[in-house]
This record gives sequence, structure tokens and C-alpha cells, in this order.
Amino acid sequence: MQAATQFPLLALVIIALGIVLVVAGLIVMATERTEYSEMRPQSKGIVLIGPLPIVWGFGGKAQRIALIIAFLVFVICLMLVLM
Repeated sequence: MQAATQFPLLALVIIALGIVLVVAGLIVMATERTEYSEMRPQSKGIVLIGPLPIVWGFGGKAQRIALIIAFLVFVICLMLVLM
């Protein structure tokens, strides 16, 4: 029973660690000495909407790899649901 009571504490520690990492990242970004005119915003990602993977922001070969990974994630999720 003691292990089951420690899960909420572990969850809170993980959440607190995530918050600390986000704040640390914001502080590092704020203190960098780069010219904002040199920065170009970029986004890359994969969104799975049902069985349809949507991939953007990658080059040719990387886009195919990301699409294959997205498809494999979909197949694994489908197998877990059907079991």
C-alpha cells in the first residue's frame, strides 16, 4: 500500500520539474544576445488526426521518415486499442 500512496507525490515532482525546465528555458532565451532580425521562426511537427498523419516543416527525406514514424505510432496505438 505504501507504493500506491507515493504516486501522487511522484506526479507532483514531475510536474514541478517540468515547470522549472520551462522557466529555465525562458530565462535562457531572454538572456541570449542574438539579434532578433537574424532569427527566423521555424516549426516542424506531426499531427495524427485519426488515421491521417499530417507532417510539415521537414525536408524531403526527413519528411518521409517522419511520415513513416507517424504511421508506425498509429499502428501501435491501433494494436493497443484492439487488444
